Amino acid sequence: MKIRLTPRLFIPLLIVFSFPTMSLAEIEGNSYFTAKPASHRTTLTGFTRARATMKLTSRLTERISEIEADTGDRIGRDGVFARLDPTFAELDLDKVMIEQERMTSRIDYLDKEVRRFKTLFEKQSISEAKLDSIKQDLDQAHLTLRELQNQEKRLREQLRRHLITGPPGWLVIDRFAEPGEWVTAGTPLAEIGDFRTLVVPFAVSHNEYLKIKQGSETLTLRLPEENLTVPAELYQVSPDFDQLTRKTNLELIINTALPEQRGGIRAELTIELPDPSGALLVPTSSVNDRYDSHWLTRTDGEKVQVIVLGPGPEMQTLRITSDKIKAGDKFLRDPNSRAVGLE
Repeated sequence: MKIRLTPRLFIPLLIVFSFPTMSLAEIEGNSYFTAKPASHRTTLTGFTRARATMKLTSRLTERISEIEADTGDRIGRDGVFARLDPTFAELDLDKVMIEQERMTSRIDYLDKEVRRFKTLFEKQSISEAKLDSIKQDLDQAHLTLRELQNQEKRLREQLRRHLITGPPGWLVIDRFAEPGEWVTAGTPLAEIGDFRTLVVPFAVSHNEYLKIKQGSETLTLRLPEENLTVPAELYQVSPDFDQLTRKTNLELIINTALPEQRGGIRAELTIELPDPSGALLVPTSSVNDRYDSHWLTRTDGEKVQVIVLGPGPEMQTLRITSDKIKAGDKFLRDPNSRAVGLE
């Protein structure tokens, strides 16, 4: 007896038997996905500041004769910020130089005398004691000249200290003195900073620090007030931590020049961290809503109930959790699709 299949019966049978013949690439690329750990984005905010700052102080007690840079100005190539009155130091130096000339002249005279006394001593015209005495005078003159030369070095160093200097190119943050003012040694005259390179400080948790360290070569900072996004690098990390907040202080450095190199520019660092709830990320189309419950369907057709925590960080994704699912499990991307033989 021959059995005839009607078209109504033939089509479902064809779909069932043809499903196993689909290639793995077709199934994996179009029909199922792998559940991945969900993450959440956190944005840290900091403000730019100078890479380094320092205070310029006077090492002498003297009157300020001139100030070369005001607040906001750049230290020149010679590095001079201010000058102290050098009058008395210059007079002392002139005195020492005159004494050196006098002593050099005396050494020339005594040197000739020693040669003359040697000749007389060889002729036995003078005693050895007389020759030794003139030699002693010559030695003392040489020692005196060396003392004067040492005084010259000290006075020239003192004259250099009449110049209050800082690194060329640094900016004056604040000025604390005025021309004509009398200052004592150790008095701060100004605060300067290196704004040629900007850094941004952050206080971060341990997980945030590990994430920043892991991606230190690809960090970017968003400067909303400047409408810019700039690359950044991990500059330095404090080995200590704040016992009150239990956070670590670190700094990122901006290596590219901004339209205006200054402190106080708001910078935002966005990083993705693992979801603290242990949630997984799945496509919205993979979740079925039936009888006020939510379900995922494994590739073998098994349905697993899940709890939807909310939308994921990307469009068309959901954050879900279930004690029967772990990262790496595979589920149907669209369990309602007839192409995979599901209801």
